[in-house]
Amino acid sequence: MELHKNTIAIWISAEMLYMEKSLTDPRYDRKATRHETPPTAEDWALYSQALAGLRALEAYEGTEWGGPDYGTEVNEPQPRVTYEYHETHEEWLARCHKLDRSEA
Repeated sequence: MELHKNTIAIWISAEMLYMEKSLTDPRYDRKATRHETPPTAEDWALYSQALAGLRALEAYEGTEWGGPDYGTEVNEPQPRVTYEYHETHEEWLARCHKLDRSEA
């Protein structure tokens, strides 16, 4: 049996590199404030309508579902999450690039 070594180079963007580094080094995180907004009354009303529609489909004998392994689900409304970034994308990349150069 012969073993062969193959080398592969994959190009990734600076953004992907720094996002990966941020998993182990919090200095690479893009600074942001997380805002969570609970579901509105309108969201809950649409959810109720969707549940009623699902029940009507389930009651109809001719309904065909997506496949034998799963059914159709109607998930409850979830809070909306938004982020307010403390620096622009370019400022974040520049800060991370500077961190990289200081470590070299």
